[in-house]
Amino acid sequence: MSRTICTRYRKSEELYERACEVIPGGSQTLSKRPDPGLRGIHPIMFERGQGSHVWDVDGNEFIDYVLALGR
Repeated sequence: MSRTICTRYRKSEELYERACEVIPGGSQTLSKRPDPGLRGIHPIMFERGQGSHVWDVDGNEFIDYVLALGR
């Protein structure tokens, strides 16, 4: 895939592209796949979590209001 990658999610996008090479859709759970309409807004690859907070591989912090599944 060739597209412009937002620098805020550069590492996430690179890892997602790599995952898509070995996992159809890049995720085993349909609801955890990045929605094309939310790319650049919604996190793709989490690195860690603590309570209701999660961090993606790019160091961005989010509140996990969907409880790790769904949107």
